[in-house]
Amino acid sequence: MYCSSCGSLIKDGQSFCANCGTPVSRPVQPAPQPTFQPAPQPVPQQTPVYQQSIPQPAIMQSQPVPNKTGSSANKVPTVSKVFGWISIIMSGLGIIGAVLMFIASAMPSGSSVLIQSEDAAKLTVLFIGMVLGWFVSFLGGVAGLISLITMLVKKNKSKIWLPITGLAAGVFAFFAATIAMVGSFG
Repeated sequence: MYCSSCGSLIKDGQSFCANCGTPVSRPVQPAPQPTFQPAPQPVPQQTPVYQQSIPQPAIMQSQPVPNKTGSSANKVPTVSKVFGWISIIMSGLGIIGAVLMFIASAMPSGSSVLIQSEDAAKLTVLFIGMVLGWFVSFLGGVAGLISLITMLVKKNKSKIWLPITGLAAGVFAFFAATIAMVGSFG
C-alpha cells in the first residue's frame, strides 16, 4: 500500500507513513464473521411407549334420599324399621305363647300312667307355647335390640318407640313363658 500524501511505500502493519508521518488510512474491510453452525445433535431413537389403562373401580356413594319434605334428617333407616317390626311381631307371638303356656298349665291332666288325650292336648299346647314364648320372644327381643342400637348409632330417634316396644314385649313374653312353665309343673 502507498501513502496518500507522499506516495511512499507503507509496509503492512504500519500506522503512519515512515517518510512524511501521515496516518495511514486503511480501507475498511468488514471483518469476516465466523459462521456458527451448531453441531448436529444426535436424534434419540424414540421407543414406542405403550400405556395400558387400568380400569379403576367405580366408587359408589350412597346419597340420602329426601322424603316428601325434602329433608332426609328424619328418615329412619330401613334396616332399623324392619328389625323393629320383626321385633314387635315376634314378641307378640311370644306373648301368645306365654298365654298358651298358662292355658296348658290350667288344663286337667289324666290320672293314669298312660298318656290320655287330655295329656296329649296339654303337652301340644305347652310345646307350642314354649316355642313361641321362649324362642320366638327371645329372637324378637334380639331384633328389637339390634334395631335400637342401629337407631342410636345413626342418631335417628324419630321412631325410637318401635324397637323399645319390641324389646320390652320380648322380655315380657320370655319371663311370662318362664312363669307359666313353672306353674304348669308346680
